[in-house]
Amino acid sequence: MERLAKMAGMNGLDMGQFTSCFENRARKDEVAAMQAEAIERGITSTPTLVINGTIVRYTGNYEDLKAAIEAALAAV
Repeated sequence: MERLAKMAGMNGLDMGQFTSCFENRARKDEVAAMQAEAIERGITSTPTLVINGTIVRYTGNYEDLKAAIEAALAAV
């Protein structure tokens, strides 16, 4: 929780809402279902993008992302 709270704060989230949501766990089943679907599709890390059905593990390198998008556009 501490690590997630730190990241949430660094990204400007309302900490009251974050803590309430985290502790409530109302969406736990929904998140688990999305996680299972991602793993089923071969997505095992974040951030990961899916461009025209191709999994692209985004490393933060703009040029790599640009190349993946350009390749997807050329294939259409």
